[in-house]
Amino acid sequence: MRIGILGSGGAGITAAWLLDGRHQVTVLERNAVLGGHAHTTRVEIDGAVHYADDGFSWFSDVLYPNYMRLLELTGVPTRIVKMSASFTQVRTGSRTLVLPPRGVGGLLRTVLHLPTLRDLLQLNRAIGLAEPLVHGHDRLVSWGEFIRKHQFPEPFCRDLLTPMVAGVWGGPYERIEDFSAYTLMKYLVFHRPSSLARYKWHVVRDGAASYIAQVAAQLPQTTLLTNAAAVQLRRQGLEWHVTDATGREHVFDRIVCAMGSRDAQNLLRDAAGLEQTKAVLGRFEYYTAKLATHSDPSFMPPRRQDWQIANIRADGDRANLTVWTDAHRGGHVFTSYVENREPEHCHNLSTFQLPLITPGHYRAQDELAARQGSDGLYFVGDWTRDIGCHEDAVVSAIQAVRALDPQAPRLAALAAPRLHPAMRPLPPNPALLSHTQPAGGQGD
Repeated sequence: MRIGILGSGGAGITAAWLLDGRHQVTVLERNAVLGGHAHTTRVEIDGAVHYADDGFSWFSDVLYPNYMRLLELTGVPTRIVKMSASFTQVRTGSRTLVLPPRGVGGLLRTVLHLPTLRDLLQLNRAIGLAEPLVHGHDRLVSWGEFIRKHQFPEPFCRDLLTPMVAGVWGGPYERIEDFSAYTLMKYLVFHRPSSLARYKWHVVRDGAASYIAQVAAQLPQTTLLTNAAAVQLRRQGLEWHVTDATGREHVFDRIVCAMGSRDAQNLLRDAAGLEQTKAVLGRFEYYTAKLATHSDPSFMPPRRQDWQIANIRADGDRANLTVWTDAHRGGHVFTSYVENREPEHCHNLSTFQLPLITPGHYRAQDELAARQGSDGLYFVGDWTRDIGCHEDAVVSAIQAVRALDPQAPRLAALAAPRLHPAMRPLPPNPALLSHTQPAGGQGD
């Protein structure tokens, strides 16, 4: 089959990797480089090179098994990050809570300070109450409904719980009560520490963009076109006709639409007979997020000893996350959600359109799932399933390819158990990567 993949982020590049050598595959990317939200800024300070991700970065064994398996199969190197977090509430005198407490002194300060101990006990209770909701996949309870149902103390919700989950997620503070509680609590439930030990997460060693580049390098029979944004998509008989930004027309039997719902809806504006699909795409809400990669320590906790990997700063009606990108080196490279001010010593500023993951978002996901494959059109991307993390982008591609070509050899390989829980990278499997014959009866 002739398959067009529109977009080269995690979902698009995974779909291309699964289909390479099986069909005549073309990837159209609107930007000059592949990757979409897999965006990395390379920062050099005093001769040392740092890689800062502002699209997505961390991943864990428990929530990212398919993505980690993809990295193993393609030989992408990673490193372990022992996760720690801080929460600074400016309105209560810039008190900083460090999780987990560090050292005997930190533990004693936590246990012996009654307000802190009370907050930690309430936080533990909140995570426990969210467990049935998360494990039961109950996505239709809003955050406002969750906190009112369980009657958490108002100061605890106002000064800690709500700004903490808002900061972790990066959502707009004024809309946080509309978010799905399942969305906001899933990370906390699945990564709830069982002791004072820090949870082991992973990052791609040279940044998320390098994983996209390495996977793309293993697509010898896929046509990869950059600066080739799809600007019009039309159905003619059994074929899809795609016009790109250069004016070139491409003809495909199947389309994998690996872009956001707004872009997909706009792309389909002239496609007849898809009114229901376009209506569903219009039900996904978005907000604008700005992320800065910088070297401005004023975004970090006031005390240097409180700096952690993930740092949330709450200030009245805002709660923003700052990631200490080069914490393992003790340097000064940070990535922050920014709203009211841009940092000094800014290396890069990115703007993303991100979905508002409300109960309505999940209802739209369910409606879209019922439309997948209609007229040979598939939608993939993190926004199409579950909470919208990078694992969801990869899984959406797996689901689409399973419908397109269930016998694709790489599908089975990606679904196999991970080989190394410690995430030691493997060299690519030559036997797996050399399947060049088209699927029987499907041609190319």
